[in-house]
Amino acid sequence: MRALIVDDELYARKALALKLQKYCPEVEVLDLIDSAATAITAIHVNSPDLLFLDIEMPGEGGFAMLETLGAFDCNIVFVTAFEQYALRAIKHSALDYLLKPVNPQDLQAAVAKAQRLLEPRPAKKREHEYLPIRKLVLPTEQGFEFVRIMDIIRCRAEGNYTRLLLKNAEDLVVSRNLGEIESLIANDNFYRIHMSHLINLVFVKKYLRGRGGEVEMIDGSRVQVSSRRRDAFLSFIVGP
Repeated sequence: MRALIVDDELYARKALALKLQKYCPEVEVLDLIDSAATAITAIHVNSPDLLFLDIEMPGEGGFAMLETLGAFDCNIVFVTAFEQYALRAIKHSALDYLLKPVNPQDLQAAVAKAQRLLEPRPAKKREHEYLPIRKLVLPTEQGFEFVRIMDIIRCRAEGNYTRLLLKNAEDLVVSRNLGEIESLIANDNFYRIHMSHLINLVFVKKYLRGRGGEVEMIDGSRVQVSSRRRDAFLSFIVGP
């Protein structure tokens, strides 16, 4: 599970991160955030599974931040030193409510709840039911773009930006470097074949030999494979 920790106190952020590392190794902490404003951007960009959120923070507090965000798909665990907000937390559909200092057993129980909610539930498929579709929420100069991962043919580095080439023959420039994009979608059949190129293996049409070689994608584009990555790439797609 991928998580964000939002708390204005540095010690509290680090203490919770250390407890998660020790007692809940299944949780990957993406970032430690000190304000609601920064958290809102991080949530849109990272789409975390779990949000550990303090309530009383300077400026915009935890409850106000959730009202600013509106509807979003994430399990919320409030972490606070105050008991009196528990009822209000329930009204915000909180998964759990932990009091500082956080008890390791309570933390494990909260994470277990989140894990159960994220596990796919076996059920008969009906005509009106749809499979969940993974999307990226990516910043652009105009705002945010919602992109279905399954629609991305390849990604090309352009300095601190990345150009996404999509199935509909459109392309999109986003304000994230290629390494950041790779970290978000590497487990979705994507492979870095060159310092500047990340491809969706689903859309590879053929491999053409050469010093490093090239791959031809389903849209007819050809992308160079770096000589340094060629052997690992070929081993990955066709076996040793």
